Amino acid sequence: MTICLTSIFLKSIGEIKATYKNETDNLSIELLNLGEKLIENFENTKIVERIFLQTDFLNRSIFKLITYYGFKPLIRDDKVKALLDELWIGKSSNECDGK
Repeated sequence: MTICLTSIFLKSIGEIKATYKNETDNLSIELLNLGEKLIENFENTKIVERIFLQTDFLNRSIFKLITYYGFKPLIRDDKVKALLDELWIGKSSNECDGK
């Protein structure tokens, strides 16, 4: 969440002050790459699920921020893709107890 919000903040600064745009864009890219590396290093998929289902103070999920602002490096990992599939399709029927 922090990486997404910081990247948004940096983009806003770059849009307000054109002299900083190149530097803020580069910092945002570096932050997103750091986020990608962090996600790759998470061994437990439950941590990824908990992080990606968080919402910010405006009730926006991380997935909404990623899609709206184009933060693609954060969804490249297979753990995130599996979470997206689970959210979209649902759990496997053999994992469902019928209740």
